[in-house]
Amino acid sequence: MFDQWSKANRFTWIAGLSYGVMFAIGLYVQMVGLQYTTPAKQSFLLVSYVLFVPMFQIFFWKIVPPMGKFIPSAIMLVVGVGLISLQGGEFDLTIGDGMTIIYALIFALQIVIMGWIAPRLESIQIFTIIQFISATIVYTVILLIRQGSPAAQLPDLDGISGQAWIGFIFLVIFNSMVAFMVQNVAQRYA
Repeated sequence: MFDQWSKANRFTWIAGLSYGVMFAIGLYVQMVGLQYTTPAKQSFLLVSYVLFVPMFQIFFWKIVPPMGKFIPSAIMLVVGVGLISLQGGEFDLTIGDGMTIIYALIFALQIVIMGWIAPRLESIQIFTIIQFISATIVYTVILLIRQGSPAAQLPDLDGISGQAWIGFIFLVIFNSMVAFMVQNVAQRYA
């Protein structure tokens, strides 16, 4: 891995830092949105990124998806959003739902941008490390600004069980870093 750092050219650093900032902002929008909607609604609405990706591809690169698949998918998404947003006969789209849709747009934009970035990178691994370091720094700054003093917000770490730490480490490494590394590598060939 250490020999990969020699491949971290200017493009890799700029792309990694920019992508990390976008990643942190998107994650923040998602987490704030979750405070105002249910996890089930957010999960459903977040999947709308699948339709936003082709829309961004049309806009940026004039790549048109097969309409026979795209149009029925778009209709099903709109119907699904309508069904979960109808509360007691009234259309109830909360601020959390709107923020989730904004996050889906950000996530779709990340995927489209990665499709352009990935083939131009010397090292996807180093790009991903830079992405996560910059995202961590930006997200920490956002939380410090939003929450105030970090000492006032920290939980008592002595009360956290070993199993909770193992779960946390697993989620950070495998569910986040490894998953995004695999996605970034795959987009080079997709």
